[in-house]
Amino acid sequence: GDVILHFPDLLRVWLGGGWYAINSTGGSLYDTDLYYWIAEAILEGAAAAPALSPFYLGLRADALGTYDSDRGYLLDFRQSGTVGYNGKSYTAYSMVLGWRMTDGVTLRAEYSLRDLDLVEGVNGAIRHDAKGQNIYGSEIGVDF
Repeated sequence: GDVILHFPDLLRVWLGGGWYAINSTGGSLYDTDLYYWIAEAILEGAAAAPALSPFYLGLRADALGTYDSDRGYLLDFRQSGTVGYNGKSYTAYSMVLGWRMTDGVTLRAEYSLRDLDLVEGVNGAIRHDAKGQNIYGSEIGVDF
């Protein structure tokens, strides 16, 4: 389910959450339930001053996981060779700064602090591979 509250030229808030049931045909050790949630707020620059109207600041927290200490899942495909199916939950806290340069062209930069929580009993090497998940990205988006 999702709830989006939008106050034009001021603020947009998105709250959501849900559940995936992964059930394969036949016997599989990786059938599980995954839960996700998101909380995001986008503050428009115009809320502070009219001259800042092309800018926005966003804050987001989101997560995906089994939340079961005994049963993990592959929560990020990029970790299939390191952490594998040992992920209990994957949580990200992100901040974005965007600039709507023209109609249809946006420049944005984002930083995310990411925390991968593992199931119980995982060895030290896998725990080490789960560290350092923070990322930075920038993009130029073009609408057409």
